[in-house]
Amino acid sequence: MAPRRDGFTLIELLVVISIIALLIGLLIPALGRVRDSARATKSLSNVRQWGIAQLAFAADSDGLLAWAGDSAFDNVAWDMQAPDWWAHILPPYVGQPSYRELGIDRETASRSARTDSIFIDPAAQVPPAAPYQNRLGAESIHFYFNYVPSSALPRTFNGGDKRMLMRMPQDRIPSPSLTVLMLEMRSTPDEVPKGGDFRDTTLDRAKSNWKRVAGRHDGGGHYLFADGHGDWFDYRQVTDFGADLYDARAIGYNRKDMIWDPLGPTGE
Repeated sequence: MAPRRDGFTLIELLVVISIIALLIGLLIPALGRVRDSARATKSLSNVRQWGIAQLAFAADSDGLLAWAGDSAFDNVAWDMQAPDWWAHILPPYVGQPSYRELGIDRETASRSARTDSIFIDPAAQVPPAAPYQNRLGAESIHFYFNYVPSSALPRTFNGGDKRMLMRMPQDRIPSPSLTVLMLEMRSTPDEVPKGGDFRDTTLDRAKSNWKRVAGRHDGGGHYLFADGHGDWFDYRQVTDFGADLYDARAIGYNRKDMIWDPLGPTGE
């Protein structure tokens, strides 16, 4: 009679371990894709929440859009003094705290950058320099945003004046489904390919145009349009691989599929 076996042989154990390792190797990338998809879905949801807030605010303010801040200089501490600044006035429309409650000091701003907030994209890597800091006299303000208004929106409406009030009437936008109202801003240069003109553009801003768009979601980011819908676009498609659209095209930086200045000319 053959002797009784009380366990696995070494070869059998090695086979089992190899199979487990193979399954783990197949499972980890799949879990990563599921995680990335969930984060992208959350990001798009955040953009849509901003859309609900923007449209609700316009309905309550005679059709005027929220103020994006003064583009003559980028100082969030100065912008924060205005009661109708976008980061103050819009979040309460979707049950979120205004930024005045989140960004007064470094501790609260840091906490908001790592919580479930419509200001923050869960896929964004918070850079070491964030939250950023601005001063207004003796007052110091800390801030960090992943979603910001388009600084190009009211350019023609305000006659090219860089002190953009962002009080454009909603009914002055002829193509709201194509006009960028807000955008997902990148958090680190590594999100976008090397070689683009604006890869290393400073990111301590509370408004932006194509120069700071995100690339963390499968090479692109999410955009809010003036009709309230959100959509994803590839970074290369939006920027022509980082080109300065305003300087590179005599006709301007608008295209048929994406409009930055609704009263400006539209390119091909």
